[in-house]
Amino acid sequence: MSGTVQRLKQLVEELEDSGGAQERILAARAALAFKRSWINLAAALATIRESGAYQSWGYDDLMAYCASELGLRGATVDKLLVSYATLNKHAPQRLEGEEDGPIPSYQALDYFARATGEPRADGSMPRNAPSEPPSEEVISQLHEAVFEQGQSAQQLRKTFDPVVRPRSPEEQQLIALRRASSTAQRLLEQLGEVDGLDDQQVEHLQRVIDDLRTQIEALSNELKEAA
Repeated sequence: MSGTVQRLKQLVEELEDSGGAQERILAARAALAFKRSWINLAAALATIRESGAYQSWGYDDLMAYCASELGLRGATVDKLLVSYATLNKHAPQRLEGEEDGPIPSYQALDYFARATGEPRADGSMPRNAPSEPPSEEVISQLHEAVFEQGQSAQQLRKTFDPVVRPRSPEEQQLIALRRASSTAQRLLEQLGEVDGLDDQQVEHLQRVIDDLRTQIEALSNELKEAA
């Protein structure tokens, strides 16, 4: 059992024994069940944000409360709140259990919100939103993939990133360079686990790969400067 889980279990017990605020107890319980269901946690956080109850618990803002008491990073809280609002906007009956269909992961809903340019939890626009809104056809396809097919965020990125966030030739080259560098590093690490190889050949390969990675880094820096 992780330290965070153990601390949350202890926190729930302490709050229940001391008659803590019901909102606070519900949020701690939901954090424990986060791996099983993100919706309860997101709903609890949305309620606490709207009520401002965290202030009476000694916290200046919601993010400080979530980080200190629930062990949640600000980025995760933002994704949860946006995903909950997105699900409530586009499939409220499913959120209430009144409609059959998959419950998308919060990561998939966050992708949907970013790709379509929906505001974040604080009302700001996503930093990596497309420069131009996707076409109605793309939004319809994305909606189908998220709300009807229940695709994962990884599947969505693979299918829709080339359309929603097309990469420039320079960006594609940078990605290729990073992959090449990682592949070279993995090769060296794997060779180190093999017995019986000629030490001089391995050392020679180490020097060659080091030179290659130096060239890759130089090319990457040139591309970044050009961009």
